[in-house]
Amino acid sequence: MIPIFGGWTDNGNGTADLCFGYKSLNLEERRDVAHGPDNFIAPARFDGVQPTSFLEVPPGWHGHYCVFAVDVPVGSESVAWTLKHNGCEYTTLGHTGSINYKLDNTW
Repeated sequence: MIPIFGGWTDNGNGTADLCFGYKSLNLEERRDVAHGPDNFIAPARFDGVQPTSFLEVPPGWHGHYCVFAVDVPVGSESVAWTLKHNGCEYTTLGHTGSINYKLDNTW
């Protein structure tokens, strides 16, 4: 599983939701990665909202998008989600620093 930052939505009150999901080539079974050193978010105040069960994906799809969101002040620091498995470490950074990542509110 590889964590992905899918973009952000403006909540209209000075905060934004950072949308996270994951990519996977796992087509056969659910995988579990407990919260802790192999599945964490920094800053730590956001840790614990990320999933611990990662579903198999339909053939040709390979991803689950906007699985969870983190509410942050617009323009605040980045939020990093890290997943480790099979000896590899993957991290994605969520932020409101680019209009190119802004989503409409329909997700």
